[in-house]
Amino acid sequence: MAGIERATSGFEGDALLVLVNGLVGHRQTDRGQHGEEAEEEAPAKGFGSWRDGIARRVFRVLLPRGGVPEECGLAVLGVLNSRDHSLTFKAMALKWLLLVWELLEGTQMLAKAYGVLFHYLEYDTIRPVLCQLLFKLTTKEHVKLFRCSKLYVFIAIFAPHTLLSFCLENYFILF
Repeated sequence: MAGIERATSGFEGDALLVLVNGLVGHRQTDRGQHGEEAEEEAPAKGFGSWRDGIARRVFRVLLPRGGVPEECGLAVLGVLNSRDHSLTFKAMALKWLLLVWELLEGTQMLAKAYGVLFHYLEYDTIRPVLCQLLFKLTTKEHVKLFRCSKLYVFIAIFAPHTLLSFCLENYFILF
């Protein structure tokens, strides 16, 4: 475990983006490259083929020193749509995103995924982390009547879940 801590504690910028993309199983194909050119320069599968448990351990010790590119946050959000990872891995990835929230270089692209994040509130395992993430992302533009009614339904179904109540209270404050 000490080797993992030493290997991941100094990552910043593009190196951090490559590592996070590897952990969540994405292949980095930016800079407009497609097809065979992208395949040659993309990082090896590496981390993406690891079991969820090992990837969760790496996420636990991945504490960057500097700013975190917003693309890392998007890579983590992209894991929600993946069927390759378990819900516990998805929860760990979202917890990491909350952990590095203050170091993110921006949240504009993450805010655009608000509706997608709201959709995943139905899953018990990731609901507490998603509520915290939605609480941080919520602006007046995100407060919609259907979301308020959906939160009421969730509170009725899942009992008074305090984090769901905080999200609803945040809606009332912003409305």
